[in-house]
Amino acid sequence: MGIVRAVIVAAILVFSTCRASAQDAMTQDDFVNAMGLSKYKAISFRDVEGKVVSFDQFRSLVKGGLSFSTIKNPEKSEAIVQIEKAREATKIQLSDEPKFAIAQGHAVPAIGNVDLDGQSVVYSEKPTLVSFFFTECVPCIKEIPKINGLAEGNPDVQFVSVTFDEASLVKDFVLKYDLKTKVVADEQSFIDALGVKTYPLYALISKDGRLLGTQSGVVLQLPKGEVLFEHWIKSKTGG
Repeated sequence: MGIVRAVIVAAILVFSTCRASAQDAMTQDDFVNAMGLSKYKAISFRDVEGKVVSFDQFRSLVKGGLSFSTIKNPEKSEAIVQIEKAREATKIQLSDEPKFAIAQGHAVPAIGNVDLDGQSVVYSEKPTLVSFFFTECVPCIKEIPKINGLAEGNPDVQFVSVTFDEASLVKDFVLKYDLKTKVVADEQSFIDALGVKTYPLYALISKDGRLLGTQSGVVLQLPKGEVLFEHWIKSKTGG
């Protein structure tokens, strides 16, 4: 296998680790595990010029609002995590779709668990927009009002929020932040099947269970981002 490069949304490091308390800063081990890098023997962190920096220095740069990319070399068991040059939010394109483990047009596995109301999630009734989140994800929390608005304004699309967090924790989260979509907890197997590594992230699925497209949460951070996001949904579903 060759070198694999992936650009990641910077906000992933602005909050504490998904299983830790809000007071605990994400450690290097937390980060490595969250990004799926634990199998690599050599991991280095670099600034925008490519200079090797400590994890603490890297984390400070990300907290300052910069994004980073991950370059993986499985053959040498090496990974480089490097700060990206700043770019204007308005230049982020809807075509910048993140890569999933499943290619567009291919079948998506079923969501195995029922939602918090005890109902199964099926794809056959209408297109489904799956939002991947976890309860300590600050960008995920900030996007809830926009996701709620999109769900209300698009009744012909099924909105489902999926997380690896346990149900008891998620129920408190839903009440606290008034998340109005269907919510499925304890769904690590579905997350792994799609190869989700960053949050928030979105997958649009057709009525016959095929992947129509994927989108980063960066879009909803743009001014009028929900308008762009809705346009993207309609362009994929023919609405």
